[in-house]
Amino acid sequence: MNNNLKKIRQKKGLSARALGNLAGVSDYCILSAEKGSNPSLETVIAIAKALNVQVADIWDIEIK
Repeated sequence: MNNNLKKIRQKKGLSARALGNLAGVSDYCILSAEKGSNPSLETVIAIAKALNVQVADIWDIEIK
């Protein structure tokens, strides 16, 4: 599963800290997710909402 989080975050001009604040998680959580950790579904949804994108756009998965 490809991880596009860093690319999307940077394209939107957000630091890891700023995105973390918007999503209600730490910047460490954002950076860990960018490096390939598997955050909880709740965190994944919060990050996607903060970026105004679909979960599948960030993690490049196909939802059936």
